Amino acid sequence: MNYTLKDLMQTITLKIADNGVIKEIHDDNINAGGDTYESVRLYEWSGGPENKRKFMRDICLDIGMDFGNSRIVNQIKIIEDWGIHYEPTTSEAASRIKKLEDEIKVLRNHIKE
Repeated sequence: MNYTLKDLMQTITLKIADNGVIKEIHDDNINAGGDTYESVRLYEWSGGPENKRKFMRDICLDIGMDFGNSRIVNQIKIIEDWGIHYEPTTSEAASRIKKLEDEIKVLRNHIKE
């Protein structure tokens, strides 16, 4: 199964591979200078979740999606988190509680300022 996204003179093709996705980019007028650009990249799923996040970030940037930045109210982030039905261990739950308490402390400090 192949999916192709076209944006003026740029073509992005995704090909399903046994171990991930192959992304091909062809631009026949890079930076409006008349030059061509081609790129082929394999995103391997066996490399762990970071490769999946990298694929998502890269494809979004390729099509011009803006994620915003750390200084705006609504920044788009691609994160990894527990599944809805995942049951954490006691130590995982304790660690998560500690991180959340730290976040609450930072927010309370903003309110005091």
